[in-house]
Amino acid sequence: YRSESNPAADTITWFLHHPTVDTLDLIFVQNGDTLGQRELRIIPKKKQRNRRQKKAHSPLKDFIGWHANIKGVIKPNQQLTLIFNQPIARFFTDSVLLITGKDSLYKPDYAFADMLHRKIIFPFKIKEGTAYHLFIPDSTVIDWNGLHNKKIDLSFRSKEAKEYGKLTLQINFKHQQHYILQLLNVNSDVISQVFLKKDTSVVFSFIDPSKYRLKIIYDDNDNKKWDTGNYLRKLQPERVIFFSKELDIKANWEYEESWNF
Repeated sequence: YRSESNPAADTITWFLHHPTVDTLDLIFVQNGDTLGQRELRIIPKKKQRNRRQKKAHSPLKDFIGWHANIKGVIKPNQQLTLIFNQPIARFFTDSVLLITGKDSLYKPDYAFADMLHRKIIFPFKIKEGTAYHLFIPDSTVIDWNGLHNKKIDLSFRSKEAKEYGKLTLQINFKHQQHYILQLLNVNSDVISQVFLKKDTSVVFSFIDPSKYRLKIIYDDNDNKKWDTGNYLRKLQPERVIFFSKELDIKANWEYEESWNF
């Protein structure tokens, strides 16, 4: 098996290679002490069927799952990435087709973006105001358990540069330490973030027109995330502050702001 942790390091995913058991026994140990034990079922139990259901039922074929890092629009500072549910063993690119506007390219360049070989990036240059189409035929991608892909038919486009806004932020800290600067949308989703520890100028490019907020996290332990604190260890949550005003970013506008601590 192989394992992968999420960026917050609070979730681990195991990828099983040709699993031969339907359940796993998990034992949780900390500093030599056993904290607990739990049974984890990895293959769902089969449902009982009557004779009529068994006759009408035909087994479903399994395919490798995937998703893309974009939804309809790709920005100039992005790379198209396909993320698969399992590590990839083989990728036959001879029939892979990338259409850029009116140009067609078979066997486009690609690379694996991770050690597990789950993420495939296509490092082509993004042109403004262009329609794209990626076609990957059935059985082109095969994972390490022998499952292959269904046909992948992905259409997306790029916008003109003038359809985006740009923000330049001069940030000055009274005390130097580790900070996380985040750009948030109206739903408080993190659109972009950077890690800082001294005075600097930060540029957020290709921002979709909308309203945004800026947030600073005092990353006291430099673990690149906000910590909620620990009551037993008498640790307070890491301090968070917001920029004094909401930013209304418009298309084809460049904004300059300063933030002093």
